[in-house]
Amino acid sequence: MLGAMSASATLLVANGTYVFTETDGHNYCTGSTVTFLNDTLVAWNIIDTATESNPYTEANSTYTGTSLYEALVYGANDWAYNIQALNHDPYGDPLVEIGDSGGAGAIYDNPSYGDPLDPLGTWTVEVVSEPAPVPEPTTLVAGALMLLPFGVGAIRSLRKERAA
Repeated sequence: MLGAMSASATLLVANGTYVFTETDGHNYCTGSTVTFLNDTLVAWNIIDTATESNPYTEANSTYTGTSLYEALVYGANDWAYNIQALNHDPYGDPLVEIGDSGGAGAIYDNPSYGDPLDPLGTWTVEVVSEPAPVPEPTTLVAGALMLLPFGVGAIRSLRKERAA
């Protein structure tokens, strides 16, 4: 659910799309992306060439909590989610756990921690997408009221020209 953020709210995870780069010498999941808006995961494209033929996207999967945590942002650049296929077996597979903790990222496949295929790496923001500011209705009304004297003055000068 995308909630409205007040102008003074501080985001824990900057709005934008983050790209995963493996730092463990493999390339199974390099290029995976997640997109955050107002501290909410809104899109993902998780690539796992070692075990899955199709990437996990919001069209074929959903996010859930991890085995230890709820699915959410915990702090500044600290988040964790399970991305689970919509068509999964009774054990919940296929499933990947993604996360970032202060710059140390990981993608765990069916989470089997320590598996040699579980890539470690970094999530780097590539595309910053800030929501466009929308003026409040009272601001629009105040602007219209400020223009009112100019409109009245223009009408008066047109009447004077016709009378002369």
